Amino acid sequence: MLSMKEATKAGYDEAIFLSSGNVSQKELDREDNPYARRHPRPLRDPAIINAQTGQFRADWENPPPTSYGGTIEGYIENHNPIADYLTQKRGQIGAYQSFMVERPIDDEVEDFTEKALEDRIAFNLRKLETTDIYI
Repeated sequence: MLSMKEATKAGYDEAIFLSSGNVSQKELDREDNPYARRHPRPLRDPAIINAQTGQFRADWENPPPTSYGGTIEGYIENHNPIADYLTQKRGQIGAYQSFMVERPIDDEVEDFTEKALEDRIAFNLRKLETTDIYI
């Protein structure tokens, strides 16, 4: 359970970091909106969400992991209504009609958290291998 808690905390911290871009709307407008679909590819990293009001960043949640039936579950989620808009996949059923490219912050956070969990479990296994246990 501790490994999951540590991994989701690391993922949460990464979500906060990725939601803390410092580019203003005025600057984005000057750059011809670097996330617009009209560009062959995004002109800025689409996984970085600019803070603007800070509300999106403030809406990340990381509740404690739960355990049931031998399964440990943890998650990180953003309940801000804009989250669905930002992370929509093109052609997704029910997707918003957006002029902006998909912002894969959810995929980035998930990948980061999975890697953090794998690293923590591997560390704990190595620790077990080098620990003498006496019964």
